[in-house]
Amino acid sequence: METYDAYIKSIGSPEVNLMGVAGVEAAFRGGEEWLENVKALIIHNYNYMKQEFARELPEIVVTPLEGTYLSWIDLRGYLTGEETAGFIQNKCRLACDVGEWFSLMAHGFIRINLATDTKNVVTAVESIIKNIKEKVGE
Repeated sequence: METYDAYIKSIGSPEVNLMGVAGVEAAFRGGEEWLENVKALIIHNYNYMKQEFARELPEIVVTPLEGTYLSWIDLRGYLTGEETAGFIQNKCRLACDVGEWFSLMAHGFIRINLATDTKNVVTAVESIIKNIKEKVGE
């Protein structure tokens, strides 16, 4: 706890609330199995998504995972950057992050959460594939 307190002070963070302390303690004491299961789920969802996009819409670029549960997806092979947010939100009916929220250079990208039930990822992938195929006339 002393090490953790020193770290919190070193980054200028205010005092930690009791729920935060309880959560950190639970994670350190018994979270290994949960963490391994979540990492396996993320990899499973990532591989499914990458394979489906490669098979159905090969111009979609799925960036490699880099230590996170969020996957960057480049849709510019099928959508202009300006239309991506509206297309994903209104046509595909998905609530995911769009690239321009993070950088003007990220127009045409979306970010999908992979730390969720696989059925959610399947729903998102199927909606993107279906709606892009309708848009491009396949």
